[in-house]
Amino acid sequence: MSPRLLAFLVHLAASAAVLVAIVAVVLFWWYPIPMLDLQGGMEVMLIILLVDLVLGPSLTCLVYKPDKKSLKLDLSMIVLFQLVALAYGVNSIRAQRPDYLVFTFDRFFVVSVTDTIGTLPSRSSLPTWRGDIPIGTAPITSFTTSKSLDELEIVSENNLIPPLALVAAEIGNYPGTAVKPTKENGQTLEEISDGALRRRGLAIVQRAGLSPELVRAYRVIGRKGTAIA
Repeated sequence: MSPRLLAFLVHLAASAAVLVAIVAVVLFWWYPIPMLDLQGGMEVMLIILLVDLVLGPSLTCLVYKPDKKSLKLDLSMIVLFQLVALAYGVNSIRAQRPDYLVFTFDRFFVVSVTDTIGTLPSRSSLPTWRGDIPIGTAPITSFTTSKSLDELEIVSENNLIPPLALVAAEIGNYPGTAVKPTKENGQTLEEISDGALRRRGLAIVQRAGLSPELVRAYRVIGRKGTAIA
């Protein structure tokens, strides 16, 4: 095996090990499925993949010559570039990770770390979803009552305001009325327009031994996509 190929494989193996650790943290802790799609983090993950597994090892293969005087400097610069790009990508993903699932009106909003404002409720006081993401309710504040649901959704999805990040510690003392998921403000499984999603929901409900008539579905709105809860 040539020294150049060996250097490429060593760099690739080291990069892959780092990438596996990052992907594990992102998918199992920061962005439990399907949060990565909802928040638009997949593009950043692809950039990290490109830099970590393709660009870095390829540059090493390109410059590696055992007798080259500037080899150590060249390799150091490649690793430094790779680490800086990796740190930037990971920080971007971390900043948009879901911090709360907030229910209001008739839907859930994914609230990221950078969206949360004010005093947040104690995480231990709320039920949690995958990855220990707290689930809470947001009040209908004077800010939101002047907008229809469609207007509010458009504003939220285009990131013009933090998507209902007003999750105050004392909901009862906050202006407005807290709205919780109920039978009346959700859809029946038969009312879900997406046929494949409807069939999947029915299958899950049947496996859980529940009556489909008692189950309600709600929209989940993230920065870049929507889902059904």
